Amino acid sequence: MQKTARAVLVVEDDEPTCALLSAIVTRNGFVPVEARDGKVALTLLDAAFFDAVLLDLLLPEISGVEILAHLHARTPDVLKRVVVVTAALEPEWLTRMEVQRARCVIRKPFNVEDLEREMLACCEAKIPR
Repeated sequence: MQKTARAVLVVEDDEPTCALLSAIVTRNGFVPVEARDGKVALTLLDAAFFDAVLLDLLLPEISGVEILAHLHARTPDVLKRVVVVTAALEPEWLTRMEVQRARCVIRKPFNVEDLEREMLACCEAKIPR
């Protein structure tokens, strides 16, 4: 797995939200790497290390829940660096075991300071690469 230079994977299909998340990542001194669907996100996650992952649940191709299940099966330590950022309101999405394994869930619309705090905690965590 290739190590990226202080990078955060932003997995978001909504263009304005993706741009906002990427701007937050950049403002905090990290390089945003964008994935607009779950298939691209899985390819990136299998190929490189990211200091944090900002993950939407409702994605085209492969859902965020499927991505979390994949990570749990292949690289469970990565789940400690995943911040789920979602507009999903249905309890069945948010109470799924896959979602509960992520570091945290932040609901849209989100407070920028809360998101930054959780993202930075992921980036500072002593988790194997």
